[in-house]
Amino acid sequence: MELIKNVLVFAVCALLLPGCGQGSSTEMEGKLADALARLEGLEGRVNILEGSLSLMDPSSGIERFAILSPSDEGYSVVKSDIGFLTVQLEDIKPYASGSKVTLKFGNPMAATIQGLGAKLEWGPVGGARSMSRKVSIQEHLRSGAWTQVNVVLEGIPPAELGYVRLSELATVGIALQR
Repeated sequence: MELIKNVLVFAVCALLLPGCGQGSSTEMEGKLADALARLEGLEGRVNILEGSLSLMDPSSGIERFAILSPSDEGYSVVKSDIGFLTVQLEDIKPYASGSKVTLKFGNPMAATIQGLGAKLEWGPVGGARSMSRKVSIQEHLRSGAWTQVNVVLEGIPPAELGYVRLSELATVGIALQR
């Protein structure tokens, strides 16, 4: 990861060098501010990728996280503590100072999941600033069915939402048929 950071610093320097010695100090300050904003965006994206890499399960090749974006179609497969679930970002609506998203979970297992704990992270497209929190999903995820779950994401309106990352899925309990 140190290599990625060095590449980012080199990229910023490459953006600034052509303008050295030309223009006023105000123009240079503007160019520098623009380059620093780009660097922050790139650092945010690198942080998201680093976090995603740390959540990969090397034994199965299946991720223990799902990154969902508003433009995605279909669903992602994510590993929980008892097996695989599918998740889809179905809807986004304005809510107070943030967004209310509808996540649609698919439970392909034979057991009904009686609640789920997870970590949610969300942020804008560039990923420069991200927010996260633990959530407790009270809905039962029925066996072989889709279940809709509404979650409020504070601090980001729908127009700015770039991604939602779901990780650390842990079941509260399961119910099997008799």
